[in-house]
Amino acid sequence: MVSPAALLSPKKGDPKAIYILGVGNIGQFVAHSLRKHHLHLPIRLLFHRESLIDEWRAAKKQLTCETNGIVDRVGGFRYQRINQREDGSNEEPPDFKQIHHLIIATKAHATLNAWHKIKHRLAPKAHIVVIQNGMGIIDQLAKADPEGDPWGPPSHTWNWWGGIANAGIHRREAPFDIRLAGAGNLILGSPMVGGRPGSLLQPLQSYLLRTLVDTPTLQAKSLEPGDFPIEQLRKVVVNATINPLTVIFDCKNGELFNTPKTLLVRAVFNEAAGVMWQLVKEWEAQRPDTKRRHAIDIPFDKWRELLWRYVRDIGRKTAENTSSMLQDVHNHKQTEIDYINGYLVREGHRLGIAMPLNLQIIQMVKDKDLILEHEILKRFPFLSDEGMRLDLEVPITKVIFRGEQPESGTRLGPDVTISSAEEVKMVRAANKAEKEGKARAGEEKKKAGPERVTKTVKARQTRRPSRDLDKPKDEKDTMTKLEKKGEKKKREKENPLEWMLKHYF
Repeated sequence: MVSPAALLSPKKGDPKAIYILGVGNIGQFVAHSLRKHHLHLPIRLLFHRESLIDEWRAAKKQLTCETNGIVDRVGGFRYQRINQREDGSNEEPPDFKQIHHLIIATKAHATLNAWHKIKHRLAPKAHIVVIQNGMGIIDQLAKADPEGDPWGPPSHTWNWWGGIANAGIHRREAPFDIRLAGAGNLILGSPMVGGRPGSLLQPLQSYLLRTLVDTPTLQAKSLEPGDFPIEQLRKVVVNATINPLTVIFDCKNGELFNTPKTLLVRAVFNEAAGVMWQLVKEWEAQRPDTKRRHAIDIPFDKWRELLWRYVRDIGRKTAENTSSMLQDVHNHKQTEIDYINGYLVREGHRLGIAMPLNLQIIQMVKDKDLILEHEILKRFPFLSDEGMRLDLEVPITKVIFRGEQPESGTRLGPDVTISSAEEVKMVRAANKAEKEGKARAGEEKKKAGPERVTKTVKARQTRRPSRDLDKPKDEKDTMTKLEKKGEKKKREKENPLEWMLKHYF
């Protein structure tokens, strides 16, 4: 007797076909690039809802990408809607076939639900590339398919790969129409899955990774085994430092640096860097090779300062960009903070590292709790006033905590949330008014500056002759240099305010 699982098992699929799950900005860019440079490559787009199929048909089954003002449209894709099978009751698409090569480009929070609808179609030893922000989702996908699942092979037989997309991609007005706002590379490699490498193969032994690397528009490159997880973790630290703070301040990336906001930015970074340091040491201890040692041979303070400079440089290079997390908030979409800051908090808890500030930031982003620049110390009272004296070039290297740090999981600061649209508008208007006020003050200062200097010079010119005229002619220039020096010290002692103004202002 044939079992229901055997009747519903997928047919043998094309070993060269590449399936793409997730047709957001990243998924569209990857699909467009693959089709542009590989005309005969079989590419399948997987849609998880009927409305996407309607939009795809309205777009004439083509992907559009604008680069430097040049619009390029490509077609020739096959597509299908994925369905979740429950005890064999759900109907499968007509071309229900095994998947040998899968690219997952969904948002992190939507990945697990879509995964349950497609995992039974994966062939043994299939290659899976996950391209998205954050970390920890691959561990969830692997755990979601325990050994003995009747709908597919155990997850440890698959080859897991990760991707870090550094290109800036924005959606234009129409569906399936994107714009490449900033060129960037695609970094590929084997991630850590359950504390071990996701694949024992070299990256270029995978047909899927070779195809991505051979696609010029993607600027893809592969990293050696053991190097990719560290690069992935560094990207998470950058995102955890910048993205959520652009949400709570409702600002662009560049506005977080060289301003009083930098105090909070640096404090969030310090917590994230502490977790990264311990994770890197843990991963490096498992590596068989001794050729590369990340953050092992240098002191922690020096390593952290180098990482801070990298984060700060990224913020400056993307100063005019709106972070993806802030775009999600503006578009009323769920953010990926649970797989960015949330991942660091979970790993910190496992390693015994308290992350109270990141816990508070996560809650504020979920509550859409916005603050103004002058409210930083009020909302985060454990930060010292000393850190507010920022140098424009020298970063903050020390954050002082008042009293004991709060326990993990406690809610810090006043329980104030902004949930209604009107309140959000009010806070954004206040932010805008504050920025405009500073700009006006700066302009007035520039205008008043030269006039004030001119008046000071004129006043000095009028006073100097009067001092000389008061002295008798025979007393002029009769004091020796030593006497002048002693007289100068005497005046400084008599008038310490004058001495302070001269030396400090």
